Amino acid sequence: MSSMEALRSEDPRRLGRFRLLSRIGAGGFGEVFLGQEEPGGRERFAAVKLIRTDVAESERLRPRFHSEIEAVDRAGGEGIPELLDADPAARRPWLATRYVPGPSLQRLVDDAGPLPETTVLALGRRLAGTLAALHGAGLYHRDLKPSNVLVTPTRPWIIDFSLVRLVANPSLTVTADAMGSFQYAAPEQASGLGRAQGPADVFAFAATLLFAATGHPPYSGRNQFDIRLRALTEPPDITGLRDGPLRELVTACLRFTDTERPSMDDVRAGLARATDTDRVPYPPAALHVFGRHMDALRALIGPRADRLAREEPGERGAGRRAA
Repeated sequence: MSSMEALRSEDPRRLGRFRLLSRIGAGGFGEVFLGQEEPGGRERFAAVKLIRTDVAESERLRPRFHSEIEAVDRAGGEGIPELLDADPAARRPWLATRYVPGPSLQRLVDDAGPLPETTVLALGRRLAGTLAALHGAGLYHRDLKPSNVLVTPTRPWIIDFSLVRLVANPSLTVTADAMGSFQYAAPEQASGLGRAQGPADVFAFAATLLFAATGHPPYSGRNQFDIRLRALTEPPDITGLRDGPLRELVTACLRFTDTERPSMDDVRAGLARATDTDRVPYPPAALHVFGRHMDALRALIGPRADRLAREEPGERGAGRRAA
């Protein structure tokens, strides 16, 4: 997610029961807004994703939005924001998930610099638990990267399920042009063969941890074509990772052949042994970034920002949307 920006003249002021307050991000399929639930007095805040008009009008792309809604609704466990509401039949479909009061991992590292190994391992432990539960529910994310991980002082959160693959409905998603950034894509995903499943998430998970620890992805280049070619022909760049458990984990998960990578359950078990606490030990520079994010949120919604941080969503509850 990017920093908060004022609404533009062409932006809607309300979607469903959510009053839109600001822009907080944009992606390949649409814009994301901070919304406040009204009426009802609950004052829940949501990240409201509004699909672009050209995507909504595409018979090829629109089914992916239905897939995203189903995936977010089905995903269990901690670390995935709860689905609050959605309107897949609208002229421009939208969905609202519980707002997570923190920046993206991309923004955190861009602003605070690479994170210490102890911090990255702790973040990895929580992310591995979320992904293992996702895979256990028959879902693959397929677009995990630092911009799709939100972080707070207590934990990471995985967002953006627009490229998810449902095991029961594989035809809904996989095509070569559905890929996100090739910087974090597994070789089988970059090849466009349409078989990116659990091992591709394991690869992207390690690539995300590599970025968190070093500030660079496994593949870089002048453009997406160049990056894709490198992903298919060159070993990943792990420069900056010192010898130790994080380097061993990243190296194992970034293996070229999908059958040689550990499963996410194996990764989760290994990280549970490597880190003995769920607390994420952030350095001062990262805490400063969190502070700036909260200052921006306070400027927008006042003292409710502090309450929102204290009430950061935990396990998925019974707040299922009424669609």
